[in-house]
Amino acid sequence: MRRLLRFTRNFREMKFKSGVPTITKVAKQLAVRRSSGEFRVVPLDDNPEMVVIHRENAEFALPADRCAVVSKGQAYAFSVAGQITDAALVRSDVVGGMIHSKCHGTQ
Repeated sequence: MRRLLRFTRNFREMKFKSGVPTITKVAKQLAVRRSSGEFRVVPLDDNPEMVVIHRENAEFALPADRCAVVSKGQAYAFSVAGQITDAALVRSDVVGGMIHSKCHGTQ
């Protein structure tokens, strides 16, 4: 089994200055949107450098987004065509680490 991750370039960063939050767009970085589950990865018969990804749940469909399959510590990136409809993410530094949450403001 391999883990499939979804990424986004559509995220913001929230910082506090004198107790007032400011949100700015983050450029040239990707954020992991969420893990999309377990998949089987099988080499293609006539070209073992290529793989076929099989989903465990037949009803699951990947939404449009940037994705990666992580296998043996190596990420293999790909895109799913279509309009991305998920909300932007906001990155916030908090005590104990960093969190990403849905952006409920201007996209």
